[in-house]
Amino acid sequence: MLDDISEIYLSLMRNAKTLTFTYTIDGEVVQRETIGNASKTVYRSALGQTIPWIYSWYGRNLFDFSGLPSGTKVLLTIQGALDYGNGGDHVLEIPITVDTNAPELLGNPQETQDNGKYYLTVEVADEVDLAIARLMNTTGTRILREASSFETNAEGNCVVTFDITGLGTEFRLSLGDYAPTRAHIS
Repeated sequence: MLDDISEIYLSLMRNAKTLTFTYTIDGEVVQRETIGNASKTVYRSALGQTIPWIYSWYGRNLFDFSGLPSGTKVLLTIQGALDYGNGGDHVLEIPITVDTNAPELLGNPQETQDNGKYYLTVEVADEVDLAIARLMNTTGTRILREASSFETNAEGNCVVTFDITGLGTEFRLSLGDYAPTRAHIS
């Protein structure tokens, strides 16, 4: 379960006079922080790299999602004011859905045959979105097949079909969402 955003990296085209981070739940502002004089990049000579703007170098309080119920919708609004002229404020809105539950395998996997090939189809439910489904060996040490795009059935569940021709009959299924919450089914 992921209870926080561990870091925010922004690629700024110009320096910002201010950056304001606002977290809103159901229209109510629950946290706001304004940071002044945000440079678009920082050059680190020891690394020989130009690094984008990083929140933890300036900000004090990344939002803590722990304690929020699964399904809670949080809107992160980042508002930036340019450090020159009157270009107005620029706004980026990022919707976030708290997801503390792992994806769930629904029913039994179905094996089918077509034109000499064997397929395994599974139906998966997740609160938000399934990110990846992996068919692995029984010990979970080798990925045999992987899928990251899925069909959606009438109930809104993900349907994943793997070509299992020549792979045998016993597998471990690993399901992951974007939270990252995971489920492993043998």
